[in-house]
Amino acid sequence: MQKSNERKQNKIFSTLLLLSGFFIVPLLTLYLGTLTSLTLQNFTYLANQPATKVSFTIWAIVSIITHFGLLYSIYTTLKIKSVSILPITFIILFISTVIPYPKGDSLLGFLHVVSGYLAFILYNYALLQIYIQAYIIKPRLFRVILNIYLCMFGLCFVIFMIYGSINGLTEVIYCSVTVILITFLKIASTCKTRGSDLTL
Repeated sequence: MQKSNERKQNKIFSTLLLLSGFFIVPLLTLYLGTLTSLTLQNFTYLANQPATKVSFTIWAIVSIITHFGLLYSIYTTLKIKSVSILPITFIILFISTVIPYPKGDSLLGFLHVVSGYLAFILYNYALLQIYIQAYIIKPRLFRVILNIYLCMFGLCFVIFMIYGSINGLTEVIYCSVTVILITFLKIASTCKTRGSDLTL
């Protein structure tokens, strides 16, 4: 009976993760993008404005929980050993969202930027661990996923070079595409583990 309840709870949680990854987080990200000038400002600007601070906070919490839940689920399914990287990554990411970025040079601004970039590096390291493990299982599928990620990353880099900073447009593209990709990775890893073959 207890195992049945646990299975049911896991299924509900898994369904919520899929809904959040495919719909809720991308839609919240797009909504947040409409609250700012996509090319001139970024989401940090929204965090500092009284009128948009609540919207930013909701987006940040939902996004962090969704990303962590999806990645942890994939790590568990694929039996990736370096799972300790995930809580470290998302704690640093959370810190970067709560540290304000005041105008002008300051220690808080420096910590905000450093923690943000560090979280980004660790997040991509976590994705690399998934790719290495998953590529062994299903090379063609995960090669396509990698190519989509690299195209998206390249587009964000071009936008960054054109405007000279990370703006709302790069954040909308990166945050929307990555969560959809890792949601698809969760489905793909689960299907493979259960013995079914997910083909392109």
